[in-house]
Amino acid sequence: LESCELFRGLTEGVVLVKSNTAMNQTGLVVNHLQSAYQVQPNDFLVIRDDVNLELGHIRLRRVSGNSYTAIHKGLLSVSDALRTFQFPSLRIGIGAPTMPMEQYVLSPFEPAELSIINDAVSRTAIATEDYLAHGIEHAMDKFNGVYTKP
Repeated sequence: LESCELFRGLTEGVVLVKSNTAMNQTGLVVNHLQSAYQVQPNDFLVIRDDVNLELGHIRLRRVSGNSYTAIHKGLLSVSDALRTFQFPSLRIGIGAPTMPMEQYVLSPFEPAELSIINDAVSRTAIATEDYLAHGIEHAMDKFNGVYTKP
């Protein structure tokens, strides 16, 4: 799988995958993973950024739904590969764009934003572990609440 980086040994039976493709080609990685590991759509947890979520907030969803895919090309690519919108996702808020969208999502965070985004990444890791141990409903109940900035 040259189009991604695989990280194993975190939890038995779990593979963390970082796509090396362009966002709108993430589905290519999903196709490879389905072939290599014989996984179903609900076996994936797609983690992505979201400009419609305040910086530092995280949200888990049971079904990614087509309302998100209209604006997020990565999710559209994944849903095309899986042939469904029925897969869980976790969104990390990066806040509203302050410049043209493509430039904004590819820009590094400002120094004042780094502690907020680092905290969000830590909570994302904990939420992912909770999802793996207890399922999407439990993780949603625990992590989709109000967020207090560090």
